Parts: sequence; C-alpha cells; structure tokens
Amino acid sequence: MSSQIKKEIRDAEKNLNSSHDTHIVFTAPFTLEELRLAIEIWETGLVPAQWKRAVVIPILKKNKDPKQLSSYRPISLTSILGKTMEKLILNRLNWYLEDKI
Repeated sequence: MSSQIKKEIRDAEKNLNSSHDTHIVFTAPFTLEELRLAIEIWETGLVPAQWKRAVVIPILKKNKDPKQLSSYRPISLTSILGKTMEKLILNRLNWYLEDKI
C-alpha cells in the first residue's frame, strides 16, 4: 500500500499547477508520518475537512464578454493530497472491478 501511495504522490508532483496547496509538494520526499496519515485515511475512511474544500476561480471563456456572468467557467482547485487519495481509491476500484466485469 505505501508503495502505491508513494507512486501517486510522485505523480501528483507533476501536476503542481492544478492546485492551490502546491507548497506541500516542495517538502518531498514525503515523510513516514505523511504516509502513515494516508494509510490511516485508507483504513478508517475519515478524510480531513481541508481535503474536501475547493477554491473556485472563474476563468473567462475565449472571445467572451467579461461583463457577462455566463462568459466564465468555474475551475475548482483542490488539495493535492486529496487528489492523490482519490486516485488511489480509483485505481483500487478499477483493479477490483476488472475481474468482476
């Protein structure tokens, strides 16, 4: 399990521009404490509240009037660690369902 978590964290580092909490990534390599946290979350299913939060940023659509609300699309910036855990869960579900479908 910890090897999967380490892999997902390395992958998340490649996507720094997609999150507002990029400062976390610069502490890499991640500590054993952070890996323990991820494993505890995996085992208990209890997710930190901050991982559930998003900062929504309006992005102006190309060639649209900036005065019109409909000219914007929302982008949600979420936690890198939360995204990492979501990807772990998705990969595990895909692995499990491959044999079932």
